[in-house]
Amino acid sequence: LLPAIKGTQTERSFPIGFLYPGKMSWMTHTHKLISQDKGESFALYNLIEDPFEKQDISDDNKELKKAMLQSLQAWSKEVAASQKPEINE
Repeated sequence: LLPAIKGTQTERSFPIGFLYPGKMSWMTHTHKLISQDKGESFALYNLIEDPFEKQDISDDNKELKKAMLQSLQAWSKEVAASQKPEINE
């Protein structure tokens, strides 16, 4: 975190996910995959070329979208599993 605060880190070293009511996203240092309708549909943005997220590039980047969606789904399953209370037997 300190390199990001100091401004010496210019790229995210690993993807980061966000889950909030009705929305989810997965971000790398160059792209963002986001759903604003509970995962019914997703938009893909190039954060370097389109920092204001105006142009959905999903149609031209189907493989990247698929890979990012798979990563988001795997991560969100891990998050859900971590939120289940443990039962001590």
